[in-house]
Amino acid sequence: MAKGQIAVLDLVVSVVVFLIVMTGFFIAWNSYNNRLDDSLLSNEMSLHAFQIMQQLITTPGVPGNWENNVSSLKFIGLAYSDRIIDEAKLDSLNTINYNDLKNKMNIKRFEVFILVKQGNQAVYEIGNTTKGKTIHIERGVMYKNEPSTIQVALSKK
Repeated sequence: MAKGQIAVLDLVVSVVVFLIVMTGFFIAWNSYNNRLDDSLLSNEMSLHAFQIMQQLITTPGVPGNWENNVSSLKFIGLAYSDRIIDEAKLDSLNTINYNDLKNKMNIKRFEVFILVKQGNQAVYEIGNTTKGKTIHIERGVMYKNEPSTIQVALSKK
């Protein structure tokens, strides 16, 4: 073989090896970015779900008597006092449009679902979820002087 033929063969092998290495690098990079995006979404959803839960079970909302005039509502809270759910506030929540509810909770990016249970029986539920990524948070509360649970679920649109 002539010297020129060996140089062309070396060049072809080098280019093929380079392309294989670069393809592997881009596949690994894409996989890492997808995992990072998923982790960031999970963290954001968890933070929002926790904030909504705290807002619902520890505050009466703003104004504190918003259940008497739902149109005055600026900040949703269901608590009579810490972890004691006010029945009138929960009943008034039914009169709020779902999109307004999301706006008052500042969660435009996600779907929200709220469920109040006494034992295994659902007492109250409002909202939507999707089949996508969903985060659930559950806390113990008192409702009608009985131990109950409230669940908040956020899901990606």
